[in-house]
Amino acid sequence: MRDSGLEWTFIWPIDFMSNALGWSDTIRDTAEVREPYAHRRTASADETDVADVVATVLAKGGHAGRRLIVSGPEALTPADKVSAIAAATGRRIRFTELTDNQARRQWRAEGWPEEGIEFMMRMWATVPETVAEVTSVVEEVVGRPPRTFTQWAAAHADAFRP
Repeated sequence: MRDSGLEWTFIWPIDFMSNALGWSDTIRDTAEVREPYAHRRTASADETDVADVVATVLAKGGHAGRRLIVSGPEALTPADKVSAIAAATGRRIRFTELTDNQARRQWRAEGWPEEGIEFMMRMWATVPETVAEVTSVVEEVVGRPPRTFTQWAAAHADAFRP
């Protein structure tokens, strides 16, 4: 793209808050999230913030030749996110950190393919510090602060209720 002669803007979300929807079944069924690497932190972006950045860049321009890294306003651990979901749903929801071997056993029991298990283990074991960096892109481009995970959880609370 850079060498094409065309005007370009790269928009790179760090992580999507909506990835937490992957917990919805287990939270509804067991009120617990079980994962390894509880210390990993991400400044996840609300998917509507990402869409608003894309729409604004397309409609108004002004960001040619830039790489816009979209984040949420805070870097959270999985346990922090589970706490926000618990508050939004009014339910007690536990976060349990698994060892690598416990995670592998759980995912095998859930039917995950071996390559998927190893991919997730490598990804979570090597989360770069940059995914915890909060950027000002949403405010700069859209003109308002990014939505918090607490706001996202409140808007999606029904997905986590039995």
